[in-house]
Amino acid sequence: MNIVKDKVIYSPLPPRPSPPYQPYIERLLAEVSQEIEETGDRDWIVDTETGQSHTISKIEPVSRRVAGALHNLGFGPGDVLQTGYSSCLDFYWPAFGAWLCGGAVSLADPNLSSTAIKQQIKDTKAKIIVCSKQYLDKYCAIKQELREEDVHFNLSVLDEEDGNLPADVKSFQSFLNFDGDISHNEKLEYIPDSVTMVLWSSGSTGNPKGILHSHRTLQTISLAKPSSPKSILVSAIMFHIGGFTLNLSIALFGGTTSYFIKEKCFSGENWFKIAEKFQPEHVYIGVSQFIQVSKAKNVDRNLSGVKMITPLGGAVSPECCEKVLSMVGDQAKIIEMYGSTEIVFLAFKLNKHPKFGFLGTLGSGAEMYIQDIKTGEKLGPRKEGKMMVRTRSMMMNYLNREEENREFFNSDGFGYVGDVGYYDEEGNIFFCYRMREVLKVDNYWFGPEEIENLMEALDDINEACVWGEYDMNTGNDQVSLGIVLQANKEEWTETRINEYITSNLPITRRITGKIYLLDRIPHNPQGKKLRREMKNYVQKIEN
Repeated sequence: MNIVKDKVIYSPLPPRPSPPYQPYIERLLAEVSQEIEETGDRDWIVDTETGQSHTISKIEPVSRRVAGALHNLGFGPGDVLQTGYSSCLDFYWPAFGAWLCGGAVSLADPNLSSTAIKQQIKDTKAKIIVCSKQYLDKYCAIKQELREEDVHFNLSVLDEEDGNLPADVKSFQSFLNFDGDISHNEKLEYIPDSVTMVLWSSGSTGNPKGILHSHRTLQTISLAKPSSPKSILVSAIMFHIGGFTLNLSIALFGGTTSYFIKEKCFSGENWFKIAEKFQPEHVYIGVSQFIQVSKAKNVDRNLSGVKMITPLGGAVSPECCEKVLSMVGDQAKIIEMYGSTEIVFLAFKLNKHPKFGFLGTLGSGAEMYIQDIKTGEKLGPRKEGKMMVRTRSMMMNYLNREEENREFFNSDGFGYVGDVGYYDEEGNIFFCYRMREVLKVDNYWFGPEEIENLMEALDDINEACVWGEYDMNTGNDQVSLGIVLQANKEEWTETRINEYITSNLPITRRITGKIYLLDRIPHNPQGKKLRREMKNYVQKIEN
């Protein structure tokens, strides 16, 4: 039970020890070296599609070779390396190499628009970009466009040989096999609050915001091991905070082997096949993927090794939890976690009696209060308001976003992640809804402007408005679209609009609800679209 004192909720858990005073990468390598000395080599991460793996004995030599190659390119303390690829076996080598050089890594989504990626590169002043060959053409075009703005970076491809690349693009394979001097990265200056990792918001209010995390964040996460299973199965995308840190905090510091599923390989039925083959003790899975598992057909597999399942990225319905548990077996339990990219981890609960919105126990050192939306006052029990939180793993700030920093942090260091909730007299905390307008489909977050801007660029359309409503049965938002057409443009049917969006945006940005042809879209006096009022607005029209 959480502790409530003066309208602030505190964790009942004892404080964690202070992290060691050394760079995170040095601590990571020291832990690996100690494990090899004490118990020998083992698998660290395993690709469930190919069966290929990396062992912990590879980590230091490969990381130091990569650091040597980066140093040879002039990469050093304060520099940023940005990634442009998704979950894969070699995901961590660029990050480890950058850290050994005293630099930071920016974990970017390569599915974003070229405009958004260009802004990320300019915001971070990224010196090196590592992409996958799937996105090579996009990054080559971005490189050329930024060159015309006098912005330059080195481009490397993670999964292709030199002979198949343009002249000004390097293969990252040469970094992995670098045979030059690597002695430069023997010692690093440790500044606990220096930037070591840049994560990115969804971009719901424009371009994605850079979310800065320090050495202290990674050190704190690696001290927070909820369990030390022999194996885990991870399908969360590695450029998101959960997917990235699980393979470090648990798989390395916890002595655990991590089996990962790439997005292209995921389906509910395939998840059961993989879980039966590898028998992971603890499963970490995106909410929309979790729901796919709950709807899998013709499942009759032995999953007796699966003891715990943790959905990541949103709330799940009690019915969905019960269905998954009925298929996995009585030996399994569901542990739900609540957090965000800004705060990382706030609360968790063991789902013995599923209840939608109940968040459970605050993590060690976490604090929270409910703030009145209008007055800013701390609220008492059972009054809904803004969930203000403070954790030991909170972000440093948003990159180059002073106004957003002022909106997020208050004077006491509490932050607002955009959710509304309440607590009861016993200290139980509950999530109600997301105040912000961010949308989610199939574990990908995006802003309404992406679809709106696409449609409003057409001469036939005066205005477009996108809004969403969370659907606990799918784990996605039901994303709806309102369109105001030019006069006499009736040929824009619902089918044609859907086809246009599908052909011009990534599959992760789409309409999953209804499309409405409207006479007008409501605005506030300043002209801002009233997206939160759209549901009631269209219901009145329909009635």
